[in-house]
Parts: sequence; structure tokens; C-alpha cells
Amino acid sequence: PTLNVVLGLLSSVFLLVYACKKFNLKFRWVKLKNSFRLLLDEKVIFISTVVISLYTTTNTVVLGFFASAADVGFFTVSISLLNVINSVISVPFSTAFFPFIGNAFGKSRQTGLEVIRKIFPIISYLTFFAGLTLYIFAPFIIELFYGSQFHKAILSFRIMAFAPFVISMSNVFGIQTMLNLNMDKTFFRATATASILGLLLNIAMSKFYGYIGTAWNTIIIETFVSAYMYFLLRRNNIEVFEKKYFSPKFVLTNKLKGKTGRILTHMAFSFKMAYLLEIKNKYGLILPIIIDSPRTNELTDDASVAMIKILERDFKDHQVILACLAIKTILVSFEL
Repeated sequence: PTLNVVLGLLSSVFLLVYACKKFNLKFRWVKLKNSFRLLLDEKVIFISTVVISLYTTTNTVVLGFFASAADVGFFTVSISLLNVINSVISVPFSTAFFPFIGNAFGKSRQTGLEVIRKIFPIISYLTFFAGLTLYIFAPFIIELFYGSQFHKAILSFRIMAFAPFVISMSNVFGIQTMLNLNMDKTFFRATATASILGLLLNIAMSKFYGYIGTAWNTIIIETFVSAYMYFLLRRNNIEVFEKKYFSPKFVLTNKLKGKTGRILTHMAFSFKMAYLLEIKNKYGLILPIIIDSPRTNELTDDASVAMIKILERDFKDHQVILACLAIKTILVSFEL
């Protein structure tokens, strides 16, 4: 936990300094009353964030009152590993899609909802199969990271394996849809209800079933908040589910059909860079970057050089490995 806090603080400071230099941002003093006014204007979202923390972070504390230290350890192992996996699977999607979806809602309500309907199946499929993978390989994953002495954590890990899938659903319904439609009070109602039910159910489940009950409580409450948010959207005549977009043919082919190889290469590069940045900002890990054939026929010389300049500008701390036969012409502006 201490390492996570330190890394988070360092990455935040780094990003602040980087943003100030890159965008020439200036600090100025703001009157205290203006700060309080802003908090009051956004109080619903602020309180909602606090409320969410109540049912997502108190599980271990409540379990500690009723279970042994060993049981608390087994649950902590499972939930900590799942939080890391969730931040790698779900957080990048949420971070990447939010401004894109917000821009779509800025054009019109219908445009924003149509974007949500198209993105929803992609997130659903990816996170569902990620959860299925976690469930199947739970014994291997637990033993790999924690050793055979934590074999009792396998069951709780499997119970919560689909948490990234369920959390991504509530993210789409709540943050991506409700907040963009200014449904702040509805969002608060859903999170507050889930928080109260989660705390009460957690006390009962932890007392009678130990860490296994706490694991079940986690997945039950996350499922409840997703279902309740969907219900509230439907009650307001907002539909984010459209069957045709869930067709595997549409998800896997239609969105890419007609795209040139150049566009597909740009998309793959952008997605890879976004993932690397999220991992770096979240965990402080600076992973090597492998670029295969930057001088492919699908890219123009200008595009290849632009790609290298992006690496030079935004990924100076990374080791960059270029796999290319004709590499000489693209390294003119790249400092090795």
C-alpha cells in the first residue's frame, strides 16, 4: 500500500509538471470562497465518490472484526490482485473513452448514446473473457504471485473473477452515461443505495461465512449497482443496449471493414501507446516498446517519422526496439 501511494504521488507530480511545461499552464491564486462554491456546485459527484469508497474499501475492515488474520489475508490477496488486474483491464478503457464519449454527447444526446451503444459490446466482450480467463487460471495465478501457501485464496479469487466485467458495466451506465447526461442525482442514488446495502450485507456475510462471504458480497454488490443503474436509465427512457451491436460479426469485423491498412496501423499504435502510458502512470512501470516494421508499405515516410517523433517526445524513458530492415531513413530525427 505504501509503495502504491508513493508511486501514485510521484506519477501525479510528474504529470503535473509535464502538463505545465507542455501546455504552458500557469498557476494563479483563487479565492477560498470560489473553491467552496465549486465544491458545492459539484457536491453530488464528490459525495458519490466518497459513497463508492464505502462499499469498495470497507470489506477488509469489516471482515477483520469477524474472521481470523489468516482469512483476512486470503481475502486481501484476492482483492488486491483483482484491483491490479482491473486497473489494467478496465481503467484504460474508462480513461480513453470518457473524453471521446463526452465529446459525442457535446454534439447531441443521440450522438452520445449511439457511441455508448457501439462501445458497450466491445467492453463487455473483452472484460467478460478476461474474467473467464481469471476464473480458469486462478490456481496458477495465485501460486505464481503468492505461492502455494495461499491456495485457500483461490476460491475467493474465483468468486470475484468477473468483478472487472461487472465494474466495467457500472462504469458505462454510471460515469460514461449518467454523468454525461447530467444525471448526477440519479448516479448518487444508485451509489448510495449500493453503499448502504453493501455495508449491511457485508456485516452479515463476513460474520457467518468469513472471507468467502466477503468475496460473495463484493461481487453481489457490484452486480447490484450495475443492474440498478441500468434500471434507472431505462426508467428515464434511456437505452444503452442495442442487440445488433453485440453481434460478434459486428464487433470483430464491421467496425474495421473498409479501413485501410494505414488507419489500422495507426489504431494499433495509438492503443499500444495509451496502454503503456496508463501502466506507467498507475504503477510507475516503464516497459520496453517494440515497434515492428515502422517502414511498412502501409505507412508513408511522413507517418513513420511522425511515429518516431511521438516516441521521442512522450516516451523518452522507455527502451525502444525497432524491428525494421530499412531502419536508416527513419532514424534521422530519433536520438538513440
